Amino acid sequence: MIRQSAESLDREKVTHLRSVKGIGLVTAASVMAYLPELGEVGRHQIAALAGIAPYTTIAARTKANATSAEVGSPLGALYMACWSVIRYQPDFNARYKALREKGKCAKVALIACMRVLLVRLNAMIRDGSEWKGRVA
Repeated sequence: MIRQSAESLDREKVTHLRSVKGIGLVTAASVMAYLPELGEVGRHQIAALAGIAPYTTIAARTKANATSAEVGSPLGALYMACWSVIRYQPDFNARYKALREKGKCAKVALIACMRVLLVRLNAMIRDGSEWKGRVA
């Protein structure tokens, strides 16, 4: 079913997404299904659409921190793929470790990396380029 869904989606976009080490067919199909706007909107909009933009809620203002995505969001596949990206991409690994050293909990650090990953995927699809791993 995932293969049929991926075939019905834009093959070029799915290919670009799958060029990232850590993103497979299921994640690419999920991202394309839940975020058809990928590559067509700005970085703030794509993060907001995915539910991973750090908006401060009224309750969080008193605690001075922002809320973010839930693990059970429609992009749960991206959540799991982000662990692989952190493992295999040196810049994401360094970002995650830096956030953890600053005292952020694991989930907050992961969601922050997930947002950066989604923003970079959005730019990659928009520009029609391949994934370029950065050196930390």
